[in-house]
Amino acid sequence: MQHFLQNLVSIFIYIVFFLSLYRWAKWARIGFSSVENSTPLCFQRNPETRSPVPAAPIWLAIFWVALQVSSNLLSTSTEGPQSSFPNYSGLFMLTTLLPACIGSLLIFLWKVSPQAGKITDYFRSESILLELKSGFQLFVMAFAPTFLLLLLSLLWKTPETQHVLLKMLHQQSDPLLLCLIGFGAVVVAPLFEELLFRILLLNGFLEKLRTLGYSEQNRKRVAVLVISIIFCLGHGKYDALQLMPLALCLAWSQIQRKSYWSVVLAHAFFNASMLMLMLASSGAEVD
Repeated sequence: MQHFLQNLVSIFIYIVFFLSLYRWAKWARIGFSSVENSTPLCFQRNPETRSPVPAAPIWLAIFWVALQVSSNLLSTSTEGPQSSFPNYSGLFMLTTLLPACIGSLLIFLWKVSPQAGKITDYFRSESILLELKSGFQLFVMAFAPTFLLLLLSLLWKTPETQHVLLKMLHQQSDPLLLCLIGFGAVVVAPLFEELLFRILLLNGFLEKLRTLGYSEQNRKRVAVLVISIIFCLGHGKYDALQLMPLALCLAWSQIQRKSYWSVVLAHAFFNASMLMLMLASSGAEVD
């Protein structure tokens, strides 16, 4: 059964990888045209305008991200968990409760800000099926370049530099541990990180560049690049490079399509695929 699941995951990864290459090749053949019918749905431009994001939640987001980035960059420890028994309450707080509290506080500050505008404009969805289609397409577009950089990163990454949560999964086969980490990675992290990076920081930075006199195209490019770099650094110095294509695709989709749910779904699909790949490869090593 384990070998069957490993083969199933491998087939899925291969299909998504080559589908991603095909989508990029198809778009490249027409010169990355911005014509609506030739542009992938996830990158099609939505002409709707939205009121600027108020300053209060943006400043809290900046403070939180600065803490995360500085912690990741200054950390020199690569040791894994010392105990063979994971701290479930601490893990739940780290992966679920803390992001949920910070996210709720960000939304609260947004709603009570005097210049809040219509917050629902940033979380509106056209239809569930359309958001699923756009989210899966965005995941596919981001997959091949991200996966190639992941393979490249194996040249300098070691088991000691793995994320601590991945180390825990390698060391434990506890279903509860898998559920906690899986829920945090596939549900909580996409919801929280897309609010943090692609809604608050990206749109806040776009507005700042507008006040500085940047043209529309230039401020889009600068904002996408800067916020994507910050997003990657927030995930640790050892994983930063490999996440860059994913970050760029998510940011560009948010700027063009203006759909929170599309980028959340794409992020969730990606995290789920990486989790499945890691579990499959870990199982192969055990055998």
